[in-house]
Amino acid sequence: DQLRPPPMPLRAYADMLKSSAAVSTGGFFAQVVQLLPPLAAGWLLSTAEAGQYGAAMKLLALAMMLDRVFVTLFLPLISRYRNSNREQLTSVLAVATRGVIAIGFSVSTVLMIVGNSLVVRVFGENFAQAGSLFAVLAWFFALTMLNSIFSFSLIGGGHDGKYLKATVWGGSLSALLILAGTLVDGIRGTALAVVFSELVITLMMYRAFRTYFPPVQLRW
Repeated sequence: DQLRPPPMPLRAYADMLKSSAAVSTGGFFAQVVQLLPPLAAGWLLSTAEAGQYGAAMKLLALAMMLDRVFVTLFLPLISRYRNSNREQLTSVLAVATRGVIAIGFSVSTVLMIVGNSLVVRVFGENFAQAGSLFAVLAWFFALTMLNSIFSFSLIGGGHDGKYLKATVWGGSLSALLILAGTLVDGIRGTALAVVFSELVITLMMYRAFRTYFPPVQLRW
């Protein structure tokens, strides 16, 4: 009994439920940029072009594992310093942002350069079109890592409502951009719209981030 935690008031459970709902709903809208493109390509274009896009995204998913590792390490730091040490929090944000810019955009540049040959080597000559799509989608990786700093700072800082609002607007705009890009320029337009959509979401998340957090110092 001594090890049993004290009972939580009902309001605490209600707050936890509200926070979880906001993060879960926001996560759904944030995934629009990844889940909608193959559906749009299959519906508006052809299953063959949807397959080309899918091959490019499957290969990119390997690089995206770096983002998941980063989030796993980054979120606890934000939660730790959000109330106890604002000065340390500012330092953590600055270091994380510089690291993401250096690593994320370097990896995206390399992936863009080797994209065509890499996809063909992995999937074969029949997926040559996927190589050109992969070269475009490579920039999705860098933008997603940058977006992770802003979005998980909001979550770790307890600003779930702002996170939800930014993802709802960003996800809704992304859906329109992806459908329009697919209609206008085919599967290449889909890929370009995905990258531009991630940029839009990142900018919206940064705007929400700046409401609660100090400007990130990028002195190298």
